Amino acid sequence: MRPVSRHLLFGTAIVGAMSISLLALVLYSRQPKALPVSPTSVTPGAVVTPTPTRERDTVQPPSPSPSATSTATAVSTIGPLTGLPAEDPANQRALAVMIDNIDGAGLQPGLAQADVVVEGLVEGGITRLMAIFQSRPAAAVEPVRSVRVPFVQWADAFDAVIAHVGMAEEPGPADVRVALRELRVDDIDYEGSNAAEAAFRRDPQRFAPHNVITSTDALREVMAARKLRAAAPRPLWQFHRATAPGASALSVNIDFGVGSFEDSWKWDEASATYARSQYFAPHLDGTTRKQLTAANVIVVFAPAYVADGVGHVLYEFEGSGRILVFSGGTAIEGTWKRPSSTSTFSFTDANGQLLALNAGQTWIELVDHTGSATYR
Repeated sequence: MRPVSRHLLFGTAIVGAMSISLLALVLYSRQPKALPVSPTSVTPGAVVTPTPTRERDTVQPPSPSPSATSTATAVSTIGPLTGLPAEDPANQRALAVMIDNIDGAGLQPGLAQADVVVEGLVEGGITRLMAIFQSRPAAAVEPVRSVRVPFVQWADAFDAVIAHVGMAEEPGPADVRVALRELRVDDIDYEGSNAAEAAFRRDPQRFAPHNVITSTDALREVMAARKLRAAAPRPLWQFHRATAPGASALSVNIDFGVGSFEDSWKWDEASATYARSQYFAPHLDGTTRKQLTAANVIVVFAPAYVADGVGHVLYEFEGSGRILVFSGGTAIEGTWKRPSSTSTFSFTDANGQLLALNAGQTWIELVDHTGSATYR
């Protein structure tokens, strides 16, 4: 860990030019060659198949392996993203909410209720979270923040409606408005000309901009009023109950490859989950006040780069790349694939089969290819 550089993450007035310059310097200096502003290549071995059209209906996931059974397709009361009994209708559409993750923003109610949480880099060398709700409601989700392009790409992977407070609008590749339009992702914003202010409110116990709160019920009311489609998501994995063969992974440390930000996960045999820590302390849910846990942690490696002068971070999510999957106390290798910039993602194991996970919550960690996931 490099705690000295962590001071650059704080001070809302300072996280401007200094943080952007630091992030750009670290992202570029840690690679043999500087990544271009508009990259035209990916990591060695990646396969890129450009196409100008949307491919959601043509890209098919790998067939489930005979040894693992997908209960989500067999039983309608099972959540397709968790493999567990659903409290909400199991056939409803997924809902993604952008969550602040800067140290000092306060506790984050609702994370424990999410089916999937995606964590990725943003400007300033910190991360932001996107909590995806499908099988369980959350009475409070907070603090809601603005959205960036990589999260639109992953909301698209789950065909989720994404809720947020504002967005990156700098002209260029990091413009969220373009990503929403090209990927045809529905969104619910607290700001702008099409704002849904009734679905959000300000928490008087917090300071702006870390004080916007919402709920899944309020957001689903907006979805219904706008007559947004309500189909259940296509899972990126299947479920099994056994521990898959793999290297022992009882303790996991994730270095995002930028600044000093790291996560850690520790296996708990009693609950069959990984307990999460960040900022040198257990990461607590804001509602339960208990440490967050996950049945599965998927580390997605892809080159990250600074896309503009504001410091917005993008990933080269086109082609294919490596994943590390931590589940059941073991680690296995796999591959992510996204044939084009308008395709959806798929996950496969080392044998090319659809990835199999244990039932429960899953975290997806978006790590720069210079970062690491060490385990023992």
